[in-house]
Amino acid sequence: MYNKGLNILFLFTLTTGIALMITGKTWFSVWLGLEINMMSFLPIIMLTSPRGSEGGLKYFLVQAVASLIILQTSFSWFFFTAPAFLLMAPLALKLGMAPLHFWLPEVVKALGWSENMILLTLQKVGPLYLLSASSMMNSLTLIVLGLFSAVVGAVGGLNETDMRKLMAFSSIGHMGWMAAGMAVATMSWTLYLITYMIMALSVMMLLKKMKILYLSQLSSKGQDSIFMMVMLLSMGGFPPLLGFAPKWAILMDSLEVSLLVAVMLISASVITLYYYIRAGLAVLTFMGPNQGFLTPHSTPLFLMLALLNMLGGGVYMLMWSSLVL
Repeated sequence: MYNKGLNILFLFTLTTGIALMITGKTWFSVWLGLEINMMSFLPIIMLTSPRGSEGGLKYFLVQAVASLIILQTSFSWFFFTAPAFLLMAPLALKLGMAPLHFWLPEVVKALGWSENMILLTLQKVGPLYLLSASSMMNSLTLIVLGLFSAVVGAVGGLNETDMRKLMAFSSIGHMGWMAAGMAVATMSWTLYLITYMIMALSVMMLLKKMKILYLSQLSSKGQDSIFMMVMLLSMGGFPPLLGFAPKWAILMDSLEVSLLVAVMLISASVITLYYYIRAGLAVLTFMGPNQGFLTPHSTPLFLMLALLNMLGGGVYMLMWSSLVL
């Protein structure tokens, strides 16, 4: 019988795998960390989600293929003319970055919000670090990968009504921004990742609390609706909320590299912002007449997260400016 004790155990081994990826000195130890991480997350998927068998099988096949490519490349490093690319491709597959994103929306749709909180945030940390480490001499490939992901993440979510798949396409888009940040400045993508994890966890925790799976359910009246609107707009990068600040930082860095890259990132961000504004307006339009921001029954956690999303943008830009100077 699955219980909370097992859940804690699997989460511990999952984070151990991430730590091994980050601290590993060889690609074999990195591969070992990837396998520990994958085998820790599979039981969480298969034993807690209603469609866990389907989601777990798809996740296992994709992750196993990517891990195998990494292992084979690490053994045959000196036989390839572009070994860095052969490491970046499977890492992009693990992250669900375009054009290797085909599995992510379907796996996310098969999982519950609790499992998606892990898949779309914590599971990105290790592969993103490895992608950054393996792309030191191949920044052009990273920029192309980032632009492709930003555009696919923006366009893919336009007509999406399932909130889980919408979060998946949003994740693809944000991974694209991080990849572009890796190519221009290391600090930018690291701060972006931390900010993205805060925003994504805030939105998914509230969606879980409100039991929302589809866009049409956002119109239901509830005391947390105003929090949802703020968090959705922040995820879309609406200025001056928290989600706008890391994009602004990466744009400032990318302008020094290429104007075309900056223009494409801005265009993708505008499309992404459209469907988040649509969701935010759906919440605002159908709110109750007596519903205020500070209601007597507001959960302190979500009030804190909403304030963080509102005020965090200014704090982020101050921190980034001081680091640059």
